[in-house]
This record gives sequence, C-alpha cells and structure tokens, in this order.
Amino acid sequence: MFGSDANMIPQFLQVAARVGGGVTSAVAPTIVASAPSSLAASSAKGAFHVLSLAVSSTIRGGGGTAMLDHSAAVATYFGDIRTPAMLIVGASIAALFDNTVEMAKRNNKAERLCIRTYNVCVMLSFMLSLYAIVTATAAGVMVLRGEFNPLALSAYELLQREFLFEFSSVRLSYLMSLLSFVVGVTSRALLEYNLLRKGRGDTAMALTLAMGSMVLYLGSYINSTMGGNLWSMSMTVLSTILHRIIHHRGPLQLASIACLILSAGFIGRGTCRTIRLEDTKND
Repeated sequence: MFGSDANMIPQFLQVAARVGGGVTSAVAPTIVASAPSSLAASSAKGAFHVLSLAVSSTIRGGGGTAMLDHSAAVATYFGDIRTPAMLIVGASIAALFDNTVEMAKRNNKAERLCIRTYNVCVMLSFMLSLYAIVTATAAGVMVLRGEFNPLALSAYELLQREFLFEFSSVRLSYLMSLLSFVVGVTSRALLEYNLLRKGRGDTAMALTLAMGSMVLYLGSYINSTMGGNLWSMSMTVLSTILHRIIHHRGPLQLASIACLILSAGFIGRGTCRTIRLEDTKND
C-alpha cells in the first residue's frame, strides 16, 4: 500500500490527514524532522507505530485540547464501581434473610407499613446493585475488546459517546440502590428501637428528618455532578432500553419485559388483598 523506507513517511501523513483531519501539511515537516534517522531503515511495522503516536499527539479537539486515549480510565471506572455495589449486595442479602423483624408481632399500623417499606427497599437495593455489578463487568469486557474509538477530550466524553447505555444504567442503578438502602436502614432503625410507638414520636421524627436530609442532599449533589439530573438519566436509560427492545427484539429481552410487567401486576394485586385483609381484621 505504501512505499518502502523513508518514502513511507509522507504517504502515511497524507492518509492520516484525510482520515483524522487533525494533521495538515503544516505539521508534516515537523513530524518528519523529529523522526529518528534510523526510521527509514526500520521495519514497516515500527515506522507505522512511531508515526501513529506522532499523528495522535497532534490531533486537537475544540479549544486546542488534545484528544487522548482514555480507555484505561473507562475500564477503571467500571471496575471501581463494582466494589461499593458488592458491599450493598452483601448487606442486602443479610437483611433479606434476617427474621428478627416479624409482622405478626407488630400490631401498630405504622410499624406494619414500615416493615413493608423495609422489605421493598432492601429487595430493590439488592436487585439494582446486582444489575450494576453484572453490567459493569460486561462493560469492562467491551473495553478489553477495543472495538471503539478511544480518543476523546475526557473519559466522561468517551463514556457518553461509546458506552452511553452502560455508563448511564450502571450509575443510575448504583445510585438508586444506595438511596433505597438508606431508606431501608431508616425503616429498620425505626422498628428496632420501637420509635413508632406512643410517646416516642419526637425521636422518630428526628431520625426520619435526619436521614431524609442526607438523602435529599445526596440527590442534590448527584444532580450537580452529572450534567443533568436523575430524571434525565432515567429517561435516557429507559429510552435506550425501549430502542433496543423495538429494534433488536431479542427473546430474552422480551421475556424480561414480560416478567417485569407481570411482577408489577402481582405486586399490585397482592397489595390490594393485604389492605382488604387488614381492614377486615380492624372491623
């Protein structure tokens, strides 16, 4: 494709200029002059390696900022986020099979509601954290395959461009699992210390408001660091999932959506039956 020895240098620069658009004839003499004198006698593979590094270092983004390879930072992100998610999964599993909180021993209606809130939040935190772990692991494998353009102005831009669904869904699921876990812990504390019984309303309000303050602050801080908010990220994940289902129509994806819809229906029906039974007992 190219000539041999030193004639390969200007030919490679011309091709790079047409493809990358960041190398022009103005920088070509600089690269050629900075190349070692032994480059003409080196192998074609070695010449291409040296020249590709020189070309990539001259590719510029908006405002003169260099576009660099941020694939290592992306892999680190997907690897690091799994650690706190694993901690939440472990704590959620322990809480799910803890039988110290029994519905039969709670005659207070507020305590029964708190138990249901606790069970739902713990289950949600487990499911969302597990999703974050599996998706982050799969995204790490995608980074290892290298079937994407690693050059970007920042690692965040690379994630938004090449791994939008994985980045958004992992971050959203982890953050929601964390908030759900905090709500579950609050509910459990109200139950364990019997704060929902008569005469302890002030302590219950103090704990609820303190934990609510932390949740609201975390939500506000998260919104300030993502270039949008949790709602926009949720809509991005939902629209991406719907796009995949409509266009790919994988059997496992369709089965997953069907199970989710049926699960929501059974939850609604079970909740209505439980409310009717409690009303009957009270009467």
